[in-house]
Amino acid sequence: MTHYLQTIANPGEFWMLSSLNHFPISKVLNTLQLFIVLFIGPLIDRLFQYPDASYIWLDILDSLEFDWLLLLRDLVVAPITEELVYTASVMGFFVPFMKLNIGSEKSSIAGPIAFERLDLVLANRLKLGLVQFTPSETWKVIHYSPILFGMAHLHHAIGLYMRGTPIASVIITLLFQLTYTTMFGILTNLIWLYTNSVWCCIVAHMFCNFMGFPSFTPEALEGGTKAQRAVVNLGYFGLLVFGIYYCKTQFWHLLVEDGGYVGILDLDYLNS
Repeated sequence: MTHYLQTIANPGEFWMLSSLNHFPISKVLNTLQLFIVLFIGPLIDRLFQYPDASYIWLDILDSLEFDWLLLLRDLVVAPITEELVYTASVMGFFVPFMKLNIGSEKSSIAGPIAFERLDLVLANRLKLGLVQFTPSETWKVIHYSPILFGMAHLHHAIGLYMRGTPIASVIITLLFQLTYTTMFGILTNLIWLYTNSVWCCIVAHMFCNFMGFPSFTPEALEGGTKAQRAVVNLGYFGLLVFGIYYCKTQFWHLLVEDGGYVGILDLDYLNS
């Protein structure tokens, strides 16, 4: 079993390497499209604040106190390393226990690198008597494993505490951040399984870090009248709802149905 896990199920050598090697440009662009529409409200809010788009970057740099190391960490290093570890590696470890999507096209299953050893994976699974996950067990892996990704952000709470933030505020912030990072982890798990490309997850992560968590109140027209503010708020939250609706309804179409691409899992089995 140990040899099997080291040589076959090791995500760094198998599924993670495959998802790194597989760069479906159309799926990467479709993923970016999903998240741009998801953040359409905050994006338009920023454009109203900064008609010259170049000032958006200045706003981000100012929030980071022009610390290029923080910018590099948040927009490049963190998305790449976290998606490789908490999405591709963790999910890649469990893939051999799932019902794989074995179609006629090798590239649609696991990419050219992973497919070379796919037969070996299946043979070893039968030889070792590994039990295939049921749909509910697969669902649990997809939805529970991102808790690890959420817990990876606990250091932010430690930083708040060290800066003297009241403990109640630290706990509330911690729970809030744990919740939305875990939800994002579920989303990237699905993206990875549906596209078999960690690059789609990385692009989504980069864009979300660039945007930050959406504000509950738009900042455009802060000095406007009450009527203007009411219109802006209505439009802002309307766009937020539209973005969520679009992402929910178009997720499957853009990542799975478009172009007839199929990912790692047998999706009919997962939805059964």
